[in-house]
Amino acid sequence: MAGVVFAALRLAGQSDPFGLLPVVFVMATAYYGGIAVGILWLPILAWSRLGQPSEERSPISVLVPAALLFGLALIPVGFTVAKHSRAKLLEHRTLQALNAAPSTVSPWAGIDTRLPAVAGQVIQWLERTPTVPAWKLEEIAATFPDNNWLAVRLARQKDCPLSLLETLWDRTAAWRKKEDLRTLEMALVTHPACDEALLKRILQGASYPETRDAIVARFGPERSDIANEALRLSAENEDFSTRAVAAKNPRLPRSLMEKLADDPRTVVRATLATNPALPFELLEKLNRDAEMEVRHQVILHPAAQAEWKSAFYRDAVTAKSTDIRYSVVAEDPEISPETLATLAGDESWGIRQAVANHPKTSREVLERLASDSDNTVRTAAQSRLSESKKPG
Repeated sequence: MAGVVFAALRLAGQSDPFGLLPVVFVMATAYYGGIAVGILWLPILAWSRLGQPSEERSPISVLVPAALLFGLALIPVGFTVAKHSRAKLLEHRTLQALNAAPSTVSPWAGIDTRLPAVAGQVIQWLERTPTVPAWKLEEIAATFPDNNWLAVRLARQKDCPLSLLETLWDRTAAWRKKEDLRTLEMALVTHPACDEALLKRILQGASYPETRDAIVARFGPERSDIANEALRLSAENEDFSTRAVAAKNPRLPRSLMEKLADDPRTVVRATLATNPALPFELLEKLNRDAEMEVRHQVILHPAAQAEWKSAFYRDAVTAKSTDIRYSVVAEDPEISPETLATLAGDESWGIRQAVANHPKTSREVLERLASDSDNTVRTAAQSRLSESKKPG
């Protein structure tokens, strides 16, 4: 900005502006960042000095540009000072409102509570103040009804009354940020003032299985009714990942296991197959599942039958899933050299490498893999061939 001013003055025929140098240095000392102004216009000063006539300078030719530059420099400084003053005033008024005694007149009148700086100051104040009267917590909650993180902070206050905990839970229906909701749910169910009635309400409406697990732990093992209700809600949840978490729980009632065995999501049925308490009849049913991912988990179950494993590995050789085909090489203890020879032509280099490293792979297949298009496969096959040539 200073450079533009001096260029304009130079073009207008103003005389040598070097008389402004003391003014700029004073400004640089008086205002932080002012030194940048001096640096910007120094090249202009040097340029304007070239060809400068030697006639005596008039005071006006120096004072007018000096006053102009000084005024321009004050503009950003004035904005900065004004902004800082407003911030300090807002901070002071917020602190006054937080420390105000009960009154019929709201201490928050005239304060824009939508500003993040205000909510942030309130949260910091709560963190620094371990003991806050219940009426003040309720006042803050009423003043900031839409601030999620402030609600979480209120729920973590040890003096938060049950009535406010209920209010905070009722407000979650309008929440959109799921991570904030998860944090609030856990803060509510772990608060000492949260009674059985509120815990049961949260149990019915909780969005996360972790919340239900915390409620079950809060009641203890003697309350099997709460544990069973939590499992039911998880198993019937619309979110498939929540149903999958319930599917692997050994305490899951058989009626819910039967329901999850027909779940439309493959991952839920596959997870159910890992449940150690799964009845044999349901395990047998899952072994007939159309999805190979489900059958794969079935054969890894301790109660899986030998013939199930043989049938799975036979079908897995031509499965669409790379992971399923890989499981044949990695897991089947009865894999034959013929099956390995078939998988040596698999499109996945990872499977071909596994074949090259398998102890049952024939020399003929290794020689073929030693010329594989993938360097990793070639290296594995050549290493196996070199080991076979060593004596002993």
